[in-house]
Amino acid sequence: MFESETPGFMARCGLAYDDVRRVNPRVVYTSITPFGSDGPKASYAASDLIVWASGGPLYAHRDGDRPPLRISVPQAYLHAAADAAGGALIAHHARTRSGTGQHVDVSAMQSVTQATLSRILATAVGDPQGSRMIAKEEQRKLDQSGSGSGTAGTKWKVVDGYVEMHLALGPAAGRFTNNLFAWIREEGECDERLAALDWGRVPELVANGQLGLDELERARTVVAEFLARRTKRELIEASLERKLIAAPILTIGDLAESRQLEARDFWIELGQRVLPGPFAKVSTDAFAFRRPAPRIGEHNAEVFAEVLGVGIT
Repeated sequence: MFESETPGFMARCGLAYDDVRRVNPRVVYTSITPFGSDGPKASYAASDLIVWASGGPLYAHRDGDRPPLRISVPQAYLHAAADAAGGALIAHHARTRSGTGQHVDVSAMQSVTQATLSRILATAVGDPQGSRMIAKEEQRKLDQSGSGSGTAGTKWKVVDGYVEMHLALGPAAGRFTNNLFAWIREEGECDERLAALDWGRVPELVANGQLGLDELERARTVVAEFLARRTKRELIEASLERKLIAAPILTIGDLAESRQLEARDFWIELGQRVLPGPFAKVSTDAFAFRRPAPRIGEHNAEVFAEVLGVGIT
């Protein structure tokens, strides 16, 4: 069971988790809420912007000292819904062993913290000030992703399209960029100075005047030239082998030819159509694909006959 009502509404209807499990102890009851089903913020108003701001991602992606802007297309509850699906599957797996259901309570605010691309971990690894340790003028120029200002700075041209990649910096994620430059050095496509740069210390070095932004711009140029001679598949394989923060931007054609999806037997045939299959494999027959999605009105006669016991022409 999935529900996303305002906390307290289901209880007033007699359909809260405790009410339902008394009738069916095996129920997997999944709630999607802005701030959790209880607690001090449970009843707060929560637009998409509020969830993003409270979850942390807007801080890391603001433009200098200007207020952060809302994300153009609402996404917070898509993150929460994906986490809810995963949580429900885990609870279902536990139920097959114990015979008992669970309440999966997903907070959208907690879900979106994953979108900080590891920046949310900065304090835990000794970087409490984050981008605030750099002067405001420099802060406007130094994107904390290391990829340049704006979203376009994280998209890199390769032989057959684009990849999404951050030149991550700081103690939380700088090691991934170190891995990238180790690869570039192996291929003989960067000098020893760039190869030796510790990207975990870049914010500190810039703040102390030991590293100029022109050097970072040179690093981006080296990366752009290096990636321009590689394919998406090479980047996928290198990311897995070398632990890089990089992912290809896949077209429909790329998905259709994906070796990973083929190995998972992801595609199914229904009504002479090839369609996406189950997003997860489970031991029970949890996913049943009987036929393709209907066209508008295609099954009206069948539905009315089943529900109302009448036929229509």
